[in-house]
Amino acid sequence: MALVVLQRGITQGDGVRMSVNISSRYLDHGSIVADVHAALERHGIRAGNLILEVTGSVLLEDSGRVEQTFKALKLLGVKLALDDFGTG
Repeated sequence: MALVVLQRGITQGDGVRMSVNISSRYLDHGSIVADVHAALERHGIRAGNLILEVTGSVLLEDSGRVEQTFKALKLLGVKLALDDFGTG
């Protein structure tokens, strides 16, 4: 994973963060929390160094399900960001 390479390859690399765009389809998949947790563990990444970006349209969907997923991701320590750049 690129984040691990950067963190280990540069001085003060522990502070490097990476943003990853997440599609609404993946949020619907139901395993995103488990998948993110497994990836963090497998690669030795601190959750606070990972930022998951979602588009604002995700918030218009089933808000209860989305809210639950976001809360679970936050409990892992992952950062969340709203990304609407270029969506019109």
